[in-house]
Amino acid sequence: MKKHTLVFTFAVISCLSMAQSAAAQVAPRLDNWLGCWRLEDDLAGTGARLCVTPEKDGVRLQTLVGTVKGADEVVIPDGQARPITDSECKGSERAEWSSDGVRVFRTIDVTCKNETPRTIKGVTFVTASQMLINVQHVSGAGATPGVRVQR
Repeated sequence: MKKHTLVFTFAVISCLSMAQSAAAQVAPRLDNWLGCWRLEDDLAGTGARLCVTPEKDGVRLQTLVGTVKGADEVVIPDGQARPITDSECKGSERAEWSSDGVRVFRTIDVTCKNETPRTIKGVTFVTASQMLINVQHVSGAGATPGVRVQR
């Protein structure tokens, strides 16, 4: 257990270091997004982390659970549709800033394996009290509709 904690701590510190050293390369309105975020109800600090680092003209969102890497996605909020192609899913994603430049809205249209197409719409922002909020809504003919909120 101690070894896993040490490795995880190193991963979080590495993520924070990368974010801090590259902060000058990211758009100023993304500065307060950078770093690793834990869920608000993870009082022990042992659960999943969402690490945000600079990437291209946007940010990389990577989920870490201990030393295991989970979801890894690049968000470029410029309003341009980008293809999603991986071994299991095909589709497109578009992200753009809100008119006041505080929130990023995302729309993902995707089909995975033999499933019916689904649409994921989301909004991500940092509150005035420095809390990252990520809300997603899933819909589609064969999809189980639902809302996921991370804070």
